[in-house]
Parts: sequence; C-alpha cells; structure tokens
Amino acid sequence: MFSYEFYKIAHLLCLMLFFTTSAILLWYGGRVRSLSIIGGISSILILVTGMGLMARLNISHKEPWPLWINLKMGVWLLLTIGAPVISKRAPKLGKLFYFLGMILFFIVLYAVIYKIE
Repeated sequence: MFSYEFYKIAHLLCLMLFFTTSAILLWYGGRVRSLSIIGGISSILILVTGMGLMARLNISHKEPWPLWINLKMGVWLLLTIGAPVISKRAPKLGKLFYFLGMILFFIVLYAVIYKIE
C-alpha cells in the first residue's frame, strides 16, 4: 500500500495532466488521437488515486459518501465524458465547455478543501 502523500501527489499530477490535455483538445478543437488517449489514461488514474485517497482517509465504499466526494465523482464523470465528445462532435462549443469545466473544478475544489458534508 502507498502512503496518503503518494496518492495525493499522484492524484494532483493526474488532474493537471487531464486538464491540460482537455484544455488543448477543447480550445483548439483537437482531433489529436494521442492527446485523447493521454486524457483517458489520466482520467482513469484520477479515479484510481482518488479511491486510494478514500482508503487512506478510512472512507468506506459500502457506506454513503460525503457530499464532497459525490461532487467530485459527478464532475469527474461529466468532464471525462464531455471533453472528448465536445472536442470531436461540437468543436465550436469547446471554449464554452472549457470555462464551464473550470467553474465546476473550482466549486469542487472549494468543497474538497472545506470537506462539505
């Protein structure tokens, strides 16, 4: 098992990688397959490292999750599905979706920092 600090740093690095690749795809209407693959892999790693953090915080997968985790999961799912779809099918909406994603990211960031229940 890895330490809490390892999971936290890995989670943040994967978040940075995901948002960087998504921003490039959304901003420039990307059809770059390698960026989509990197974004998908980083998205899966976000989930894995997030579950590792939950385990280190002794949050059970069998009990209802706190609101801040539900918010993170919802926004993660929306951005993970939405960014590649928007960048490929509706590139004109890419910049709007990018700004929406940033707003949602900051809302979730607030919820995580203050552990909103």
